[in-house]
Amino acid sequence: MTAALGTLSDFNWLPIDPGHIVFFALPLGSPFSITCLALILACWMNRFWPAFGLLLGGLTSHYLLDIFQAGHVEIPFYPFSFKIINLPLFNYADQTVGWISFTALIILLVLRFCPMQRDIWFSFKRAWMSIFPAVLLAIVIIANGPRLLNENKFDLQFLLGGPVPENSVITIYSGKAVQSHPLIVKKLKRQVEVVWPETILEGNLVFVKGKFSNNKIIAESLLRLAAGRKIIFSILAALLLLVYWIKIPFLDNGRN
Repeated sequence: MTAALGTLSDFNWLPIDPGHIVFFALPLGSPFSITCLALILACWMNRFWPAFGLLLGGLTSHYLLDIFQAGHVEIPFYPFSFKIINLPLFNYADQTVGWISFTALIILLVLRFCPMQRDIWFSFKRAWMSIFPAVLLAIVIIANGPRLLNENKFDLQFLLGGPVPENSVITIYSGKAVQSHPLIVKKLKRQVEVVWPETILEGNLVFVKGKFSNNKIIAESLLRLAAGRKIIFSILAALLLLVYWIKIPFLDNGRN
């Protein structure tokens, strides 16, 4: 969800102030938030604790993959700390990674249509209880918004148009190239020239890290990203999850 909201904001596809999106999206990249999400979804299942365990396991594996993905922002110690963790070991712009993800989705889809013996289904009996973890998550996100800005994590003060000291190290984890020559990158409310020897096409999403000098970022590293491809895979995986947990009479047997 964090990547989807960030990318939609980068492409100006959301009719919302991007400065507001970041305060909501960043905290979602934390174990606290994914635990709340697992609790919310488990309330919609007929067997709460087994469903919660499965959901938390799946969300955790997804979260660990995101930590190692280029262009992702994770804050694992939230709400106690806003320390950002990103160890970019792979990038969805790599065609090999895309093919691995596509193959995994196909295998999971084929396996779903094999007969299964299960006893966890969607149920509305305790769905009302999902409001409690949802309210807790909302309160924590709203309460910590000012702290997020004051501690200037994610270089928020710079990205929201504020002043920044000369020669500061700036990181743009995912920004849109709005001009190629010279390279201009936009993120949230900031457009900044980036000095980089290679040509970056207009419309590309990029990861940029470098020193801010003379109103430019002198890039030390720059990666092209394929966040759109990642979002497509995430949406397909979410739909596949629904297919797994909706009972198909001629395939599935088990308790209601």
